[in-house]
Amino acid sequence: MRFRFSHLTILYGLAAAVYASGFYGTWAAGFPRHLAWPGAAGWLLAFGLGMSVCGISQALTFWAGTRWLGLAPERAGRLAAWLDLPFLLLPAGLLAYPWLAAWGSGLQMDVLGNLFPFWRPAGHYRMAPAGYLLLLWAGPWLTLTVFLKMIFGVRLFLRKYEGAEDRMNVRLPVLFGAAAVFFVLLSCWTTLVYPPTGDEPHYLLMSQSLLSEGDIDLNDNYTRADYRAYYPTGTLDRHLSTGRTDQAISNHFPLLSILILPGFMLLGRFGAVLVVCLMAAAAATGVYVFSRGWGSDKPTALWSWLLAVVSVPLAVYFDLIYPELPAALMLILGLWGWHRGGSRGTLLLALAIAVLPWIYPKYIPLAVLLTLLLPTTPRATIADLAAAVALLGLSGWGYYVFFHSYYGFTPGANPYRLWVDSPEGVWAFPWSLRSLRNALGLLVDRDFGVLATAPALLLAVPGWLRLRRTNLRSAVVVAAVFLVQYLLFIVFDDYTGSAAVFSRQMIVAVILCLPLVPLGWKAVRPGWKWLAGLWVGAGIGLAWISAAWPMLRYAAPKSMLWQKLGFAPLLFPSLMPAPSAADYLWAAAWLLAMAGLLLFMLKPAAAAADNK
Repeated sequence: MRFRFSHLTILYGLAAAVYASGFYGTWAAGFPRHLAWPGAAGWLLAFGLGMSVCGISQALTFWAGTRWLGLAPERAGRLAAWLDLPFLLLPAGLLAYPWLAAWGSGLQMDVLGNLFPFWRPAGHYRMAPAGYLLLLWAGPWLTLTVFLKMIFGVRLFLRKYEGAEDRMNVRLPVLFGAAAVFFVLLSCWTTLVYPPTGDEPHYLLMSQSLLSEGDIDLNDNYTRADYRAYYPTGTLDRHLSTGRTDQAISNHFPLLSILILPGFMLLGRFGAVLVVCLMAAAAATGVYVFSRGWGSDKPTALWSWLLAVVSVPLAVYFDLIYPELPAALMLILGLWGWHRGGSRGTLLLALAIAVLPWIYPKYIPLAVLLTLLLPTTPRATIADLAAAVALLGLSGWGYYVFFHSYYGFTPGANPYRLWVDSPEGVWAFPWSLRSLRNALGLLVDRDFGVLATAPALLLAVPGWLRLRRTNLRSAVVVAAVFLVQYLLFIVFDDYTGSAAVFSRQMIVAVILCLPLVPLGWKAVRPGWKWLAGLWVGAGIGLAWISAAWPMLRYAAPKSMLWQKLGFAPLLFPSLMPAPSAADYLWAAAWLLAMAGLLLFMLKPAAAAADNK
């Protein structure tokens, strides 16, 4: 019998079916210490599920290959088959089940061990540690296929037009749609195995209050424990302002809760996540737009877009309900308007300035920076600037009224502690030891550092120097945005953002650095491209692992894992909460080593030009 690649699809389906049947049988048996198998009905159900998952994966890849990449049907089928090879690793998890059962018995499961199916928006399933660990075995292989197909798809598209880039047709709606599909597919897994934690349930609770009662007073919602629909255990801590005593007003601004409200209304927490996925896709598309606007050719801009989609930070925060992605979109919109100029460009810039403080007060410095750009908008008339000032005045007046009505202006009453509300305060002066910790931690902290978690951003340095020579105006703005965010969180107490993969405080600034990475790649010596490739791969690998096991994006579950394993990775120093003198020296040594290595990797011509 002639071998066909469709036979691999059947083989993948069988592999997934064996894994699903073992999982289902063990679930039905209450997760005993040894593997259990279901009856005939369970096998049929598992087989149908396995074949469906693999069939859908193959069909999507085949359709994208023939429709977007122009591949012949036979080649598209072959590509789809090879990229789904990770499915064959699913049954291997069953062999490890006895070890998982023994190892997981000592885990303290609280937030972990709960399943939140997106088709069941008002509840969750509680699992035993052994079953939860067995389910997590599927995470790396299900998500790896999604990453591989995105990367190889772009690679094949570029190869198709190699030597004929002028005929390359890159449409923004296609880029947005491809990124959205990528993020949504990953979110189906991440939202299943890990609930919203940190600040996320508080934004969802505000959406819940707006939907059910039309206000942001959370007293009734806390009393009824409405958060139990998406927050699995215990009582949700109250993130409330101290400015008012008659209402329970969250210390998080409600604009994000309003933005995710349509999705929350339709599909609960998963619907809200879908809205965030669309924001991430729009931000990645903005990376492509800026790359083209700064003079990059289409292949370079497409590599920038791919890096934004599959790497840190977007591929880590694509489904997390935090204000960074809306703020990044406003920044992209405002700067795009500034580059475009004219009446519409001025209006877009003014709109971004007006909205940023409403997302969160920590974006006021960024809004001030954009305000300084307003008079320099190309082709802006006096009438355009007057209309922009009127819009800013209206937003400022509304901001004052809202802030005063709900939070007041007493110390500690504001939602982001912009004033000192404790003896030590929340601000570290630039010459303090804490600000030194923040300055180093934002760059090389093991869990939160920009360069430690996304070393490819080192290439943004020579990329920026190249942009400075070709587009000084844009280079100055990129540097200013980065410095405004960086300096703000050097002196602010919490540089981490309370997540454990990449400091989310820096996401807005780093978005503009992503188009610079491919530019910096071109300045690297050919013999050192492999190291630059490892840097890029490190960010992609971290994003993949974070999607496969989303609990590792937060500090508490990660600490539980390190304690259980008895060790923690120590390649980079951990500067939270209280580093030692050795940690400071270690961090400084890493920065010097990175700078020296980068300078050595650059082409002599590029290094000479950079030193001018």
